[in-house]
Amino acid sequence: MGAGTIAGEPGRPPERIPVLDRLTAPAPDIPAGDDRVPSFVARLAAGGDRPALITPDDREISYRELDRRVAAFASRLGGGRRLVAVDPVASEDGIVAYLGALRAGCVVLLSPPAARSGLAERYRPAAEWDAVTGLRDLGAVGVPDVHPDLCLLLPTSGTTGSPRLVRLSYGNVESNAAAISGALGLTADDRAALVLPLSYCYGLSVLHSHLEVHGSLVLGIGSVTEDADWDRITRHEVTNLAGVPYTFDLLDRSGFAARTVPSLRLLTQAGGRMPAEQVTRFARLGRERGFGLAVMYGQTEATARMAVLPPDEAAAHPGTIGYAVPGGRFGLAPLSSGEGAALMSLPAPEAVPPGEVGELCYSGPNVMMGYATSPEDLARGAETAVLRTGDLARRDPDGRLTIVGRRARFAKPFGIRIDLDGLEATLAATGFSAWCDGDDNGIRLMTEAGNGEAVRAFVTGRIGLPASRVSVAEVTDLPRLANGKPDRTSLRVRSGDETVEGDLSEALATVLGRVSVADEDTFVGLGGDSLSYVEACGVLERRMRRVPRDWPQRTVGELRRLAAADPPRRRRVAVETSVVLRAMAIFFIVANHADWIRLQGGAHLLLVIAGYNYARFTLAGEDGSRVRRHRVLLARIGIPVAAAALLVATRLRLPDDGVRVLLSQYVQPRPWRFWFGEALVHILVVCTLLVGWRRFRKFEQLRPLTTALCVFGVALSVAAVSALLWGRPPAPLGFEYRTEYVAWFFALGWLLARSGGVGLRLALSTFVVLVVPRFFDQPSRGVFVALGVLALTWTAAVPLPRAAARAVTTVAAASLAIYLVHYEDLYPYARGWSPWIVTLAGIGLGLGVHAAVRGAWRGALRLRRTPEGEPAALTVA
Repeated sequence: MGAGTIAGEPGRPPERIPVLDRLTAPAPDIPAGDDRVPSFVARLAAGGDRPALITPDDREISYRELDRRVAAFASRLGGGRRLVAVDPVASEDGIVAYLGALRAGCVVLLSPPAARSGLAERYRPAAEWDAVTGLRDLGAVGVPDVHPDLCLLLPTSGTTGSPRLVRLSYGNVESNAAAISGALGLTADDRAALVLPLSYCYGLSVLHSHLEVHGSLVLGIGSVTEDADWDRITRHEVTNLAGVPYTFDLLDRSGFAARTVPSLRLLTQAGGRMPAEQVTRFARLGRERGFGLAVMYGQTEATARMAVLPPDEAAAHPGTIGYAVPGGRFGLAPLSSGEGAALMSLPAPEAVPPGEVGELCYSGPNVMMGYATSPEDLARGAETAVLRTGDLARRDPDGRLTIVGRRARFAKPFGIRIDLDGLEATLAATGFSAWCDGDDNGIRLMTEAGNGEAVRAFVTGRIGLPASRVSVAEVTDLPRLANGKPDRTSLRVRSGDETVEGDLSEALATVLGRVSVADEDTFVGLGGDSLSYVEACGVLERRMRRVPRDWPQRTVGELRRLAAADPPRRRRVAVETSVVLRAMAIFFIVANHADWIRLQGGAHLLLVIAGYNYARFTLAGEDGSRVRRHRVLLARIGIPVAAAALLVATRLRLPDDGVRVLLSQYVQPRPWRFWFGEALVHILVVCTLLVGWRRFRKFEQLRPLTTALCVFGVALSVAAVSALLWGRPPAPLGFEYRTEYVAWFFALGWLLARSGGVGLRLALSTFVVLVVPRFFDQPSRGVFVALGVLALTWTAAVPLPRAAARAVTTVAAASLAIYLVHYEDLYPYARGWSPWIVTLAGIGLGLGVHAAVRGAWRGALRLRRTPEGEPAALTVA
């Protein structure tokens, strides 16, 4: 790799400094300040008479003078670890107040006055400063037990007033300032125009990184379109200018290409994706004029910036975000690993091969301590080892990363990260009912007739967007889906973004038992589980050539666009391995019971698959959805198993029928044919109780792999103890089918779903090869189960002819019904039949029962729709 334009002195040609070495080096050492004062604040006086701030009236405030004023402000706050709210205005008084609060050892909450009322009510700061009233003591005693590492609190979603805050430590703030200044080659000779607001982490990092090297900051640059501002930029020999994509749009409109700024050596861009063509144009212009363009990427949760694309690569790779800043590392997590689960270590490099999409994860000293939603959270220590950014990315063979989309409902126009759900809640609290949507180009709102202009004024004033980028539609009644959710699809339709088609949505709604499905919904978000997963796969396979592996996390709108762009044409279909194994397992179960193919182990393999899908779907989502999803899954499996067992027991006139239902393995004198269903219900009951325990739920979210390992270890230990107790005469007949003896197969599937790295999967595979065959008396059964687990571990999908794929998917989807009805409801009447006929009849009976249930459900859904095909005003749980 070549060198990039990174460093220089005002008014002189930029110096060519190697970039790759700086980006791949460890984080630079920085002089330590006081434990409770960031280094760039503690060392202000070391800048001496060098200008720190250049005010709008062209006064120069030296580092020595800034240090004196910061110390004076700190003395007004007094001692103690108090929470202080500071208005983040980019003025000399605002900067002094912010740095002074840090110098005093206070925890600083940066929040504009317009968004502070809700935060102040929740967190109750002891003091606050704003540009109008100055410093005010609020008479509060402060938040008790503030963690000694806590330095800074920043809102997560711009200025929408979300109560969730990012907790940043002194180490976070110091390391990121050093990493940014190191990555960009900042020196004391650099001067930055402070254009971005300090309430935005990107603007705050510009301040921190220049103070770190004793550079200068030019204040009062109101716009990059005014000649007067460019006169000041030129007169004060500004070397660095930071902007978001909208800033560069303004530069284009204002004739930046024709301007001459001899001192300018570096433009930095972050805060959203800039079009590749625009990146190339500015990079080439910089090559001609002697400045570089560094494309950067960051989030508040990582203090600020995490990645930089060196200027010498911007023209050749304009769509990428480059490499991690010094001290940081990136990894890609498979999309099947679930959304939002915390990671304790970065995914292995091979977890997502180059060119494939995964969720971008980052680790480094600048990763936040965690979130705060209440004052009690301020006493918590660091809880985030790896940041799951929520952005989807792919890595090229040289290690550069490209962002390809987002998982959550956020928009980022002009670099302002807006939580759309939070904005809706804020509007509702203010008295406005409105639906919100948006992207990097702007915000779209729908509100009730007569409120349009008021809503637009509120949003533009609260967020700071220009009115031209806030579109508002007025309607008589805000549209809702049948399940009560806001119908935001109509926002996109009104904006001309896409055409809504009902076929895919209606098909998925039927599979998931919903009256309707919106384009922003996902399979996981709608409560999809292992039972509905197979049928949903079939729906997609019939509509697109290649179903993406991460489809459960993609929105219905995305899937529809993929289907339209790539309709099915091939004769072969890639069917997910778990679906194929599920169909194989139920086939061999039926064939074994029919005395046709004596190959056992299918039920144990189904337990592994059940645990595998349980970890993928039922454990996904936020707290509330997790608990609800467990209850739904338990009902969907437990009710059919209990009903089937009760009907059989009643028909056979077995004694104590009520006790037998779901407990027969403990009271039956012989192995009960429903042992698999009963064991699965018992396991799900235990899982539901565990997830209902808040501490377990939080621990699993923070450490999903550790949790899976612990559960697997406990389940395996219970099986070993059970074998010691019951595995010798006089052993209860059928003890090997009891829940405590087989639950570890379910835990094995759970662990497999959490094992992303090659090393962990190799270790797990070795265990399976060595242990699973020894678990069974019949070697063939153990080998069958072991081979199935290995296939699930190492094979993502199996290519099948389209007709075969349809048959496999259909059988797999009906596997529970086939299991419940094939033995007791068919075999007593099939004596004397050929075994293969009995097998096919058993599968056919199960398919018929499954189809009948689905048909009844489909009819019920049709009754809930109006004659025009629109969802009726019904709520479906």
